[in-house]
Amino acid sequence: MSAYTRYMLRQHLRYCVLVLVIVVSAITALNFVVEIGVIWQEKAAAGFAAGARACALYILCRLLDNAAQAFSISLLLGLVWSEAMHARCGRLLMVRSAGLSFGRRATAAIILAAAAVPSQFVLDNWVRPWAYLTLAHERLGEFGWKYERDTAPVERWFAFGGTVLRAVIRDGPEPSFAKAVIYQFNPAGDLGSVVTAEDIARNAAAARGWVLRNATRVHLGSMGDPQFGKMLWRGWDGAAEEIGLAISPEWLGYRTIEPKYIPLPGLMRLASDRDVPNNAPAYAAWRDIRFLLPLVTGLLAISVCALFAYLLDRRGLEVTVAATLFFAYFGHFFIRVSSLVVENAPVSSIVSCLFLLGALVALTFWLFGLAQRRQVYRER
Repeated sequence: MSAYTRYMLRQHLRYCVLVLVIVVSAITALNFVVEIGVIWQEKAAAGFAAGARACALYILCRLLDNAAQAFSISLLLGLVWSEAMHARCGRLLMVRSAGLSFGRRATAAIILAAAAVPSQFVLDNWVRPWAYLTLAHERLGEFGWKYERDTAPVERWFAFGGTVLRAVIRDGPEPSFAKAVIYQFNPAGDLGSVVTAEDIARNAAAARGWVLRNATRVHLGSMGDPQFGKMLWRGWDGAAEEIGLAISPEWLGYRTIEPKYIPLPGLMRLASDRDVPNNAPAYAAWRDIRFLLPLVTGLLAISVCALFAYLLDRRGLEVTVAATLFFAYFGHFFIRVSSLVVENAPVSSIVSCLFLLGALVALTFWLFGLAQRRQVYRER
């Protein structure tokens, strides 16, 4: 690695880290002002140590969550700032006058962009989910209060294929369903039978099985059916799968959590799980999004540097900085919008991801080629 590349790598890192610290500190300060007072009142009742621990844990989790969200935009803004300072102090004119091409000058930015891909991947798939789940389970801040509301033991409706379940979910180490009513529909869409159960609990003898306890089943069918209204069984304890009810334990644990907050291993299992409700989030799409977004961040970082180098020859420093800042914010907006596009696209999520990634790769190579062909710095 050349001395110039080492110098530029240090400069890029310095400005990117500085932007990240400023952005994360500002956002976390706003969170702190709004929520910390309520957290202290709730937790300090158990003692000063408990209150201090809760506040410290809240700040740590908020810092990590905000850092994961601000990483991409901080990287792009930091690169713009670094390139602007490099041009403003005259070093860029010096190295360009010496004949250093953009491809060689951009080595530090390419290294930083390559390092940003796994960094963003770890932040999205482990750091941010850990921070969110910690706040949720500890009942800290808005995340914790929302999780508490969402997991309150109230009656809810779920649809699993041709079966509709109405029950109260009791959370705990082994979640279960209480006061369950199961409506089963035949292929024609008519109500075939109604099952009531005192509760539905995990079957200790099976990895994914569920057991109905003290269940009653009534056959309905059509009014002309001689079996209409006939009691099929009462007080029955048996496997839920015998009546076609299969519930994913993995989904049950994550049911109130948005896919973007689920750790990658859990999201991978949910993406291939067939026993999730009909209206469950698009877990498979979010699995693909998790692999797409870090690559987008790295490609945008290279594009920002290439656009800066190209415009600097044509429009001058002030216009170049304004244009690349706009491009950086557009890139951050693209990162956010791409998740919605992939999740709601009428085609496969993999196809959507590959299309977006291919378009961005083409843009990056195009900008890189434009910058590479501009060899002479012209001061305006």
